Amino acid sequence: MYPAAPGSRGSVAQVGCKVLPYLDDFVFVFPDQETAAAGAEWIQSIMYWLGFTPHPAKSVWEPTQRLEHLGLVVDLAQGTFCVPPAKVARLTRLARGIAIAAKQNKRRVPKRELAAFCGYAQSVRLAVMPANLFLRSLYDDSAIGPSPGFSVVGLAA
Repeated sequence: MYPAAPGSRGSVAQVGCKVLPYLDDFVFVFPDQETAAAGAEWIQSIMYWLGFTPHPAKSVWEPTQRLEHLGLVVDLAQGTFCVPPAKVARLTRLARGIAIAAKQNKRRVPKRELAAFCGYAQSVRLAVMPANLFLRSLYDDSAIGPSPGFSVVGLAA
């Protein structure tokens, strides 16, 4: 049998925990510091019981209200997901590269460059919710461009 949840109530959900999963990365949000400390111990015991060894440098076991997760800053005190300045700068460079390529090549942009921008922009979707909506047409352009290595995109300056 797996280890009991904090306070022996049965499951983490029953103690008010919310989980944000992404592949093999998880954030567990607890209602208070005491429950979070007990929850961290329980989560570690479950992981070891399942045969997983958490990476010490990539794990945060002390309760905190601010941490970086999947390249975004999660701030529970303010209730926000933020894109770090370095990530904003790279996203801006990629977008400017596409605009320059489109201007120099009669609105034709290398598909690889367009796909790189879309993938990187998609990585901030938790912090910038409209990202999914605005990327849809770029994904469509990268999939059905007029020639094998280029896409035609409509960019407004």
